[in-house]
Amino acid sequence: MTEFVHLSVHTEYSISDGLIRVPDLVRRASELGMPAVAVTDRANLFGLVKFYEACQAAGVKPLVGADLRYRSPDGGIDRCVLLATSRDGYAGLLRLISRVHAGGSQGGGGRAGGQARPVWPSGSGSSRRRAG
Repeated sequence: MTEFVHLSVHTEYSISDGLIRVPDLVRRASELGMPAVAVTDRANLFGLVKFYEACQAAGVKPLVGADLRYRSPDGGIDRCVLLATSRDGYAGLLRLISRVHAGGSQGGGGRAGGQARPVWPSGSGSSRRRAG
């Protein structure tokens, strides 16, 4: 059994750069003896239920997270991979991703708190902006 665990995997739900399908990811992690695997799709949790159910069936611990881009105070775009380690962490991740979807867009958008401004990942195709 290996002690290696992937802590940042983009699946088919990271449309701009994800390739692996959730069942294939979980099956391969199980075949390699990984005790856990993390899915950190770009600014979404769309595959979470499929991922959780596949992990439960395969005996692999599901680690839940997201890969977020945000506009930093100096105007640049930075990246942050967040993993939820508790129910409170998961609730916080849901709130943050909801804020990104409600107000974020390519090139700027709603505030996630403080000076950071969430932005859509390149290639997301969204042009939605918060009104007002």
